[in-house]
Amino acid sequence: MAWQKISQFRDDAFEEGSKPQIRTIINWIEAGELYGRKFGGQWYVDPDISIVPGNTSKPNLSNEAMELVNQAQAS
Repeated sequence: MAWQKISQFRDDAFEEGSKPQIRTIINWIEAGELYGRKFGGQWYVDPDISIVPGNTSKPNLSNEAMELVNQAQAS
């Protein structure tokens, strides 16, 4: 799991002229449309995890990410 600051995620994921506002990305995280967390006042996104449209309670995880989640839940 490689957390990225949302500013870096925005720069990597969107082309110039189509980048959403930082507040929009935070809204997506809070609404469950994007997998992210707040650590020490700073927002981060895990670009390896996407949320399945229409089912925001279950992220669509890669095998590696799912293994990390399972390990975290087991401890």
